[in-house]
Amino acid sequence: MNGETWDEPVRLVKLPAHGRSRSGPRASDEIMKGTLAEVTRHVAAQDTEELWRFTIITDAERYIRAADLRALIRRDDIPD
Repeated sequence: MNGETWDEPVRLVKLPAHGRSRSGPRASDEIMKGTLAEVTRHVAAQDTEELWRFTIITDAERYIRAADLRALIRRDDIPD
């Protein structure tokens, strides 16, 4: 992690399954707010084939997605 702590407040957003509508790209849905630890545990419990749809956004507006997100959920120091 680059300066984030497990108790840092973050938001979790999820891209829609189908990315476009007639009026253009569909917006991501915010599905959860919590600490980085809480949100990371939630994402880790999801289907691994769906991980590409998730992004964690920190209060500092850092976006954690794709490879960084996969690395984060594989860490063994995520607090309960």
